[in-house]
Amino acid sequence: MILSWVVPCGSRNVVAALGLKEGDRVEIQVAGMKVFTTTKTPSERELLARLRKFRGRLPASFKFDRLASNEDH
Repeated sequence: MILSWVVPCGSRNVVAALGLKEGDRVEIQVAGMKVFTTTKTPSERELLARLRKFRGRLPASFKFDRLASNEDH
């Protein structure tokens, strides 16, 4: 079970322990009895930086066809 939400500024102990600030988005995964894991959801800026790593990897002649990609095979 993964829960995703914006961290409220009320739960200071948990927020401080995880190094979060107001507005951070986190995912919490239940790992067992009284055990959970968390991951920070990447910001839009971080996601764009990841995508930019792929820039220029396709041949210059490649043309994306949206209709063809959505056709049932």
